[in-house]
Amino acid sequence: MAQAIPSYQDLYGGEYLNPVDLSGKVVRVMFTKAEVLELRCQNQKNHKIVLSAKLENGTPCKKKVAVNKTSAKQLAVAWGVPDTKAGCKCWLGKRADLSHAKVQAFGKLADCVLITPVDDAKAVPVVHDEDDLTPPPGPVPDESELREHDHEA
Repeated sequence: MAQAIPSYQDLYGGEYLNPVDLSGKVVRVMFTKAEVLELRCQNQKNHKIVLSAKLENGTPCKKKVAVNKTSAKQLAVAWGVPDTKAGCKCWLGKRADLSHAKVQAFGKLADCVLITPVDDAKAVPVVHDEDDLTPPPGPVPDESELREHDHEA
């Protein structure tokens, strides 16, 4: 019997969610687990909070979400500063929207996954930090494509 040929995402998708995975959509998730891991980006190792999540229908997400500095600040304002040694429990069970955004990183515009809190969230303005670490960039949609998905959930 012939073996099934893996999809492109299965071959090259990686362990962490990146903007290409979102296909221009806003995806609502609930965070189920948090850990602090050492990740490599731009030839540097940095510790980041990494979140596991499930979709609204309860299906576990295949990929984890590495939290960049912009999103971490938004989540901390909305849900509290997490105790990273105790598993960031104040962020677990909370819902957020995942979307593709552009931020200033390493002196240039880069694509990233933006995490916008939904539950118990105060109105938090999005402020992008110069030193955001982002997942590997994918294709960059133009601004009209980004605005098109602003209100989808």
